[in-house]
Amino acid sequence: MGHFLKKIYWNSGSILLLLLMTLSLVSCSEEGCQESRIVKVNARFFDMASNEPRAVTLTLKGVDNDSLLLKSASKVSRFEFFLKQDTTFTAYVLAFPADDVDNDTLFIIHKNKDKVISMDCGCATFSTIDSVIYSKHTIDSLVLINKAIGTSDEENIRIFL
Repeated sequence: MGHFLKKIYWNSGSILLLLLMTLSLVSCSEEGCQESRIVKVNARFFDMASNEPRAVTLTLKGVDNDSLLLKSASKVSRFEFFLKQDTTFTAYVLAFPADDVDNDTLFIIHKNKDKVISMDCGCATFSTIDSVIYSKHTIDSLVLINKAIGTSDEENIRIFL
């Protein structure tokens, strides 16, 4: 009988420990929720001739909305932007005030998919880029490094100037 009670006590203790570990992995603090739901595109500038990162002065504005993400920001070699969640087409205007040329525009065609982060955090819209069409005033070329847009800081688009 004593052996049976010890076995029950050990099993219930193990189950409790396992339950606490699982809850700590699944639960989401308010700060953790915010971080795990931010889905953004990461782009970097590179010099066409040297294939080295390049910093520029950049104004970045969304098309068909009032979003001004950067205004004459200097020494920008990397920038982030969001894709529209309610459509499969997002566009941004890139202005290089240091250059005396027309603005460039990125047209991003993408697919969106809602994914559940957790019960506490809810859903986030993740995207996959199908293609990027761009004007060639200051931009020379563009390479799509990673089509999957998620919550990581992984490089998605490399823009050559």
